[in-house]
Amino acid sequence: MHDDKIAEKYLNLARDCFLLALAKEQNDYETMKIYDQLSVVFQLKMKPMVIDNEGIYENSAEKIETVSMAAKYKELYIEYMMRFYPPNYIEIGQTHEYLAGLYKSIGKYDNASTNYEKAFRIFLQNPHVSPADMQSLVEEMVSFHSDERLDYQTALSYQLMHHEYIKRASTISKLRDVNCQKQTAADSHVQLADLYSSLDQVPLAVDNLTAAMNLYAQIEENMADYFRKQENLESIIEKITKLANDSCDEHENKRMKKDNH
Repeated sequence: MHDDKIAEKYLNLARDCFLLALAKEQNDYETMKIYDQLSVVFQLKMKPMVIDNEGIYENSAEKIETVSMAAKYKELYIEYMMRFYPPNYIEIGQTHEYLAGLYKSIGKYDNASTNYEKAFRIFLQNPHVSPADMQSLVEEMVSFHSDERLDYQTALSYQLMHHEYIKRASTISKLRDVNCQKQTAADSHVQLADLYSSLDQVPLAVDNLTAAMNLYAQIEENMADYFRKQENLESIIEKITKLANDSCDEHENKRMKKDNH
């Protein structure tokens, strides 16, 4: 607790120094850098609270205020970056991605969605963005739309893109780690299956589970991977069985309704 107070004291001192510098600064480039540092100060103020008081802090007004200030200065940082860099500058995209995470953490889902979309468009327009970075962004967007917004159709569209990036990354890597690539592709098929299932597209869900099962079965496991492989296969069998049972129940319910009429 004493260390937290000392850390907070120095972070508040840093904030005040940056605000003082900001009031005096007339150079736009230096102003841009100060906005970035102010955002970092508020990001650092978040961390001790999360680590030490996660349960209390999670839904508190203090969290919302601190995260909102970090986001405010990141927004200003982007605004000033746009004066010095092209619109598809990779750091602008990465900052939008980070902003999306900040907004998501305090339930501002519209702001989060807007920033994810901006990051995605910038990444698409920049030929130097690595497939791994694009894949990571798309994974975040899939999780956001499926878990936070329950928008399975949008999540599915991004998961399909994610799947394409996995295949592209596999081609670029020239099969250096076949097992890892099969594992990643199989995991993606399972994610696709879950989304298709949420959208009641059972045949496509089963197709993807079957593809995942085939890929998992091809993995040449060592002893450390053996149990994970078996768990994956068992999980898929359970999912397929559940889909089959749900489908049978649905057909039976429809038949009974028809008979009652």
